[in-house]
Amino acid sequence: MFKYLNLLFIILMLFVMSFQVDIIAQASTGTNVSGIIKQDTTWTLAGSPYYLTGDIQIANGVTLTVESGVIIEGNNNRIRVFGDFEAIGKSNSRIVFNDVNIEPGENTPSEQYLIHIENADIIKGSLYRPTGNAIYGSLILRDSRLFDLESYLYLWYPTSDVYIERNAFVNTGGISVGTSDNVKVHILNNAFFNYSNFAVENWASYGTSETIVLFNSFLNSKEDDLGNPITYKDTLVLPAGYSSAKMTATNNYWGTIDETVIEKMIFDKNDDISSASYINFKPYLQSPDPNTPIIDIVPPEKPMVDDITEKSEYITGKAEELSVINVVNENNDIVGKTITDANGDFRINIMPLNAGSKLFITATDDWLNKSEPTIVFVKDITPPNKPLTDEVTDKTTSVTGTAEAGSSITVKAGTSVLGTGTVDINGKYIVTIPEQKAGTKLTITATDNAGNTSEANEVTIKDVTAPSIPSVNAVYDNATVITGKAEANAKVFAMIGSKKIGEVTAKNGQYTIKIAKQKAGTTILVYAVDTAGNISASKTIVVIDKTPPSVPIVNKITSKSVTVSGKGEKGATIYIYNGNKKIGQGIVDNRGNFKVKIKKQKKGSRLKIYAKDKSGNNSKSITIKVN
Repeated sequence: MFKYLNLLFIILMLFVMSFQVDIIAQASTGTNVSGIIKQDTTWTLAGSPYYLTGDIQIANGVTLTVESGVIIEGNNNRIRVFGDFEAIGKSNSRIVFNDVNIEPGENTPSEQYLIHIENADIIKGSLYRPTGNAIYGSLILRDSRLFDLESYLYLWYPTSDVYIERNAFVNTGGISVGTSDNVKVHILNNAFFNYSNFAVENWASYGTSETIVLFNSFLNSKEDDLGNPITYKDTLVLPAGYSSAKMTATNNYWGTIDETVIEKMIFDKNDDISSASYINFKPYLQSPDPNTPIIDIVPPEKPMVDDITEKSEYITGKAEELSVINVVNENNDIVGKTITDANGDFRINIMPLNAGSKLFITATDDWLNKSEPTIVFVKDITPPNKPLTDEVTDKTTSVTGTAEAGSSITVKAGTSVLGTGTVDINGKYIVTIPEQKAGTKLTITATDNAGNTSEANEVTIKDVTAPSIPSVNAVYDNATVITGKAEANAKVFAMIGSKKIGEVTAKNGQYTIKIAKQKAGTTILVYAVDTAGNISASKTIVVIDKTPPSVPIVNKITSKSVTVSGKGEKGATIYIYNGNKKIGQGIVDNRGNFKVKIKKQKKGSRLKIYAKDKSGNNSKSITIKVN
């Protein structure tokens, strides 16, 4: 039984198959194959994996043998069997077909050919799919697992007995059968889960031929992909309009003992008079036959993952034993993969990752059930560089400098914290502190968002006599001067960042600096330099918006209008009044247009309309007469 297969080998096969593109890119061994095989050939484990670069054809009278443990990567190409195809693996060394279409080649019953597969995993692709032609041949399929096949198996009048035994069909089509002469199709001890169309269909049984369906398990999900409940699904089918269809189908397990439900899972003459006959499902099994595979449909738990840092050389953690661990980044690029050991432990060697990187770690078990991802962010454990600090004097009230962007700056005198601040996106910081005595030693450290603290920068307070911070009167966006008070005869400078926008000498302690008009929101630093060259601390001011918007331009308004439209300052709010009553307001869009809903107004009404910008400045109003 599958429950007791050698899980390690199956996982290894799954591991290779799950990452096809990566394996092709890295493989130093493997064999590319295509074309016609004209003499007996064996695909060996030593030559594995085999990459189908085109269709394979096995000539009539020729046998292609595949050794156990071989992996075949099909790339959606075909293995067309005109002769014999023998792919017989072992329970602990299974053959893996990934995205391979295996199908008979001839369309005449006079040629004998056979597809014989045992102990294999067939993933995607197809097996014995409909081709649009009569395909004949014969099939032996035992102890194998079929996952996500694109089509059902289509047995068109096989030329010898067919044996489909002890297989698991998962998320794939079923088996459609037509027979003649004395050919028997034995469908025994298979497990069908989430089958599409049907599990088994017979549309012809001529002569003494027969389709025998015994000891199988028919299982389905409790709900579909949309979450709707599934109570039953067509399972055994004798389609309407086929006069010779029949099958033997007793002693199967239906996932239920409710005979009403079982009857609904069968399509025969009870459902359509033109169906050839009735399917007798009694007696039926109360539980799965012990020789029928048990399908595991439960995904593993999410992996437990240890902390990952930007200095990590590997990822470690725990998950379901012998499961495939796959690590991808936000772009779904493979970071690493491995298999957990018998204790569920795993370790994946990786290249260094950037701090903050987002990783998704999943575990996939032997039955291709995939866990929910564990989401891990790469931790930052590297402390910032030591901050650089500008000169600090006994008159300084803010410590400035540069450090890692986004980090927090802490300024201490001894063990006392004098101030903290955040480094801006340009790597600059300003930390306000009380004035300190000359000779005091300050330590400045940077702590990043991950909590890593830099080496301290030690600064000694310089002894200077500096002017007091100039006072600065409010500066509006229409101002051409900055005014205020400063130490008599000191030079007063106005700066935007590192750019000087004006300077003047403060005669009698008053100053007026001529400047160009500045945009609202602009930050200006004003400081004084006395005659000895001592520089005051800076006064920071923000230019205030005092410029009202222009008068809105308003389109014609009639007694039928339910909107008022026009143009105004981008982002401003338009207000509409009829007398003292506000009848509407709206925002001017980023193209300077507005459209405000109003109720219809009487002809001759006079509407007052004005704009208010985000700083609260009101435009002059315009009065519009309703036509």
